[in-house]
Amino acid sequence: MKRGQLSTIVLGLVLAVGTVGCSAAGQAASVPANPSVQADVSLKGELRWTGNYATDIQPIFDSYCVQCHNAQRPENGLRLDSYDNVMKGTTYGKVVVPGSAPASTLAQVVQGKASEKIRMPHQGPRLSPNRIQNIVLWIEAGAKQD
Repeated sequence: MKRGQLSTIVLGLVLAVGTVGCSAAGQAASVPANPSVQADVSLKGELRWTGNYATDIQPIFDSYCVQCHNAQRPENGLRLDSYDNVMKGTTYGKVVVPGSAPASTLAQVVQGKASEKIRMPHQGPRLSPNRIQNIVLWIEAGAKQD
């Protein structure tokens, strides 16, 4: 075998192995880190809700909101201790408009878009961007219980 042929074969093998490695790495990178929020490739740049109220939304309310919005202390008539109570809203009306986060007071409040007087939670740390995004996406997807 001539030296030029050997170089060509070695180069071909290196390129083949590199291509397979890059292909496998690209596949691994497409696996979402958070199964509740997944990129929908058919909707360029948009996210879709694939979570569950009981496992992805209620725990946020339990950790940050229920201490003030519960059966014993329903601030402004709002209870966030169950799906049914969240959907009932306050003494002033509903706080969730299924399918529309901009029209939902709950989304506006947790995003910090409402008056500072009604910033939620009142005390303690604000919700993380991921938790806020989960609430917003849940509302946008229809605010379903399942």
